[in-house]
Amino acid sequence: MPASQNPSSSRLAALEGFRMAFFALDFMPKSLSQIDFSAAADETTLTNALNYDGSTQIWEGGREDVFAVRATTDLHIEQAGSYTFYLLSDDGSSLRLNGQDLIDNDGLHATELQTATIELSAGTHSLEALYFEAYGDATLMLEWAGPDTGGNRVLLTGDHVASPGDGTPPPVDETPVDETPVDETPVNEDPVEDDPVDPTPVDPTPGDQDDNSEGFRMAFFALDFRPSRLSQIDFSAAADETTLTNALNYDGSTQIWEGGREDVFAVRATTDLHIEQAGSYTFYLLSDDGSSLRLNGQDLIDNDGLHATELQTATIELSAGTHSLEALYFEAYGDATLMLEWAGPDTGGNRVLLTGDHVASPGDGTPPLSMRHPLTRRLSMRRR
Repeated sequence: MPASQNPSSSRLAALEGFRMAFFALDFMPKSLSQIDFSAAADETTLTNALNYDGSTQIWEGGREDVFAVRATTDLHIEQAGSYTFYLLSDDGSSLRLNGQDLIDNDGLHATELQTATIELSAGTHSLEALYFEAYGDATLMLEWAGPDTGGNRVLLTGDHVASPGDGTPPPVDETPVDETPVDETPVNEDPVEDDPVDPTPVDPTPGDQDDNSEGFRMAFFALDFRPSRLSQIDFSAAADETTLTNALNYDGSTQIWEGGREDVFAVRATTDLHIEQAGSYTFYLLSDDGSSLRLNGQDLIDNDGLHATELQTATIELSAGTHSLEALYFEAYGDATLMLEWAGPDTGGNRVLLTGDHVASPGDGTPPLSMRHPLTRRLSMRRR
């Protein structure tokens, strides 16, 4: 990242820079199209540059999560020519120039860079950046390069932009503008609402549980906060629901917690892995958001944190016999993915799902029966 200066933010105290209109949202956004940027803003400020690398708060004194911002300015070009714009954000953002779409960096994602190059004439051009932050790290940076920057990639600052309505290059000597007080009433931060969990009781008789012990025992936890790390979650607490599933095979098209939450939850999946042929085995853990895998009580794969679908792998030598396996996972918002595959002597060297053919819920300790069909069964549920 090129060297940059810190943004100087003030409440409508100067014309240079970007006019920032902030919106507190009452839902978890996934796309800019869900947000009404024409509504009355909760707060309006000026900032010298869009220079938020995650270390400083975008909405100073306001929300850190679940908000949106519309940044507008007039860009003054002295030398006509080819200009490139660099829009970096986490989560979604977009850039429009002279009312035309220029950069699309929309959606739920970690810090991501999108660029566009355009020919610009000398004079004034309107610029609008839209942005939303759902949860986790918040990043928003706008840089540019072209004839007016000497070809260098630098932050787009008050040296070249002025809040809309000015239409002229930013003045060198400026008469201070009277500062209008802004209503600093705290924005109402609505707590996360518990999604209703099906209260239908299930009779988990011991005989019913032992009929099909193949697969993973899934302990689900409804969270009262939006997680960003596995370490924030107490997996030793009483689970809200426990089920059995034949495999961790959730590619985003099926719900992980069937009948439960789609977001803001965690799961602990445990099983006993039966190895027939000793040798080298590779495990493939794919998830969105964070996950981890432990084998025989030792950390094997770390896929933690807020991120889109991401694959992590590990290879280990395993002896014949039974090995304990534990996968931890959390879902904050958006798409939910969790898949565990493996490859080794017992799979003929092929990468396949780890299923009830080779795993049995803890406490069985014997090789699992042959797999019947993909299975998810509810064992118990705790009323909240």
